[in-house]
Amino acid sequence: MKNMTPAILLVLASGAVAAAPSIRVDKTIAAQPDGAVRIVNVAGSIAVSGNATKEVHVTGMIGKSVERVDVVNEGGTIVVRVVLPKGRGSYSDADANLTIHVPEGSRLETSTVSADQDVQGIRGAAQLSTVSGDVDANLASPEVQIKTVSGDLNLTGNGKPAKWRVTTVSGDVVLARGAGSLELSTVSGDAQLTLDSLTAFRARTTSGDLQLRGRLLKGADLSHESVSGDLNLAMGTEAGLTVEAESFSGEIRTCFGVQGKPVSDYSPGEKLSTRLGEGGASLRIKTLSGDVNICDRP
Repeated sequence: MKNMTPAILLVLASGAVAAAPSIRVDKTIAAQPDGAVRIVNVAGSIAVSGNATKEVHVTGMIGKSVERVDVVNEGGTIVVRVVLPKGRGSYSDADANLTIHVPEGSRLETSTVSADQDVQGIRGAAQLSTVSGDVDANLASPEVQIKTVSGDLNLTGNGKPAKWRVTTVSGDVVLARGAGSLELSTVSGDAQLTLDSLTAFRARTTSGDLQLRGRLLKGADLSHESVSGDLNLAMGTEAGLTVEAESFSGEIRTCFGVQGKPVSDYSPGEKLSTRLGEGGASLRIKTLSGDVNICDRP
């Protein structure tokens, strides 16, 4: 070792760090069929699968900077928590890649930072939260809340009525087979939403584009507010549609022969007020510079 150059020593040291083995995790705890499960991870990934079981089973690999993975019952809630050592300035190898099997009726709560989430087969209420990780979820939950900052969301429902609440800053949102009510808030992320049936819809966007397709039930109430994002809406109606739309500088177009009219001779904005059939569903749109396209068929 005395005759080795500093460069060679650095290469050997780097190789030793890279070769440091990961640690395998395999833990099981009894759980209620419809109990609460909370999962906390910083980096890496979590893959959650709901099935006909009465336990929570956690397997996977953790990096050398992870102290341990706790799987405990805290007051009736099963908690899976990735624990990092305190007082360390660097967690360059703090990934935890976990596969977690839970009862399908579980009320699921996840919290991650840069860890991706894959959630499948959950029938209880789901509350998923991440900062920069992506979320891929296939849910049969009656109530879904999802929050992300920059991670993308790829969501699938089961076509049955549910209460959806989705919040993102710059992440894109794709939702298929949604139904029921949906509340959406996004800043710069785009959203592509397909809903089998819709009873209520609230959306606030800044610069992201929004595409909404599906079927409006009688009495459905929809509202959308945007700064510069475009809106493309193609919704079949069960009992007609009442439309109130206004754009400060964008255009308003429809597929049913009625177009937006200038607000005044001195400004570029357009406004549309019309009723189709019974007017059984209500649509209100307000945007500053985004264009609006409305169609009464998907």
